[in-house]
Amino acid sequence: MSDSSKISRRMFFKRSLAATAMTGATAMALLQSQAQAAGKTPKAAMQYQDTPKNGEKCTTCALWVPPEGDAKMGACQVVAGEIDPNGWCVAYAAK
Repeated sequence: MSDSSKISRRMFFKRSLAATAMTGATAMALLQSQAQAAGKTPKAAMQYQDTPKNGEKCTTCALWVPPEGDAKMGACQVVAGEIDPNGWCVAYAAK
């Protein structure tokens, strides 16, 4: 093998890694834009967690939207996505 083939392989892997990173960033940007289009903030930006914090949890929050039917996960008026009833985020506001 010549040195030029080693360089092109190396370059191939660098570009592949860069493309993979860009794809992940693009996917994250798409999810964030969808959440913002719905008028809601992504979970990460709200420091959302699936567990209570200091006794505060989503079911005792004024922003909580209970699940419909047999669903176990609810929703939130300001946080995007499915919300665990025992979850918590920085937007917590006691009822």
